[in-house]
Amino acid sequence: MSDQYDNIEIQEDKIPKSKSTLVQSIFNYCNVLMGVGILSLPLAFKYTGWIIGISLLFFCMGVTNYTARLIIKCLNYKEGLHTYPDIAMIAFGNLANCIILVLFTLELIAIAVSLIILIGDSLQILFPDISLITLKIIAWVILIPLGLIDLKYLSCCSLLGILTTVILAIVVVIDGFTRDERPGSLYSPMKTELLPTDWNSLPFSFGLIIAGYAGHSAFPSIYLDMQTPNKYLQAINISYIFGTVIYLSIAICGYLMFGNLTKAEPLPHTHALANADLVQLVKDRSSNERYTSR
Repeated sequence: MSDQYDNIEIQEDKIPKSKSTLVQSIFNYCNVLMGVGILSLPLAFKYTGWIIGISLLFFCMGVTNYTARLIIKCLNYKEGLHTYPDIAMIAFGNLANCIILVLFTLELIAIAVSLIILIGDSLQILFPDISLITLKIIAWVILIPLGLIDLKYLSCCSLLGILTTVILAIVVVIDGFTRDERPGSLYSPMKTELLPTDWNSLPFSFGLIIAGYAGHSAFPSIYLDMQTPNKYLQAINISYIFGTVIYLSIAICGYLMFGNLTKAEPLPHTHALANADLVQLVKDRSSNERYTSR
């Protein structure tokens, strides 16, 4: 009997193989935090200036890190809590459960649609001959099966996303040091401001900065998939520190390179019109050269 009880205890102490390790969880947390709106940070610094921009960045980091801790504290309040609607039901009842479920579902659908639109717009720059709708459909078809894969295996995709963001930051820094003429040079920075020139733009810049830390919708799922949930705080802190370093690098370098000339990303149809005008210009020049040679 004692041997049987010992075997049972050993089986209970085994870590489930289907769950993510600490490193895999950190990859997932970093991938959720990094990448969303990272190139808009220089624009946010343009609207806020150096003092308020850096202060807002660390403020958003601290607030979202604290709320990430509160979420897990709420999940650990009682057994059987796994989602935001579960927390709302314990706190405010069944009506809040339904309201949060509807709002949270709509939010996730909106995020998915916006990411598919972003992927399609980015792919059209690489494949201008393919229609935008076709590229969005291809992105949707590729992303749907990924939602059925365990987070443990999705950590490989998360690592790829992290490497992509890091490479992007490295490319921006290298580009700044390889240019001698402004704008776009780190050797000859553009004019920047310590304080905002237009205080009415602060709410807009706050939205741009805090969007980089808007990953709380996926935090409960990643936490529940951890092999060692007691190391959640360690994983969150590492992810936030790493993400903030990348954010600061892009924000500081981008703002120094372009200063007050920093602009928002042009719309996709603007890229298409610019490409069409460029093609037409090349055709006109070639026709003129032929006419001149004749």
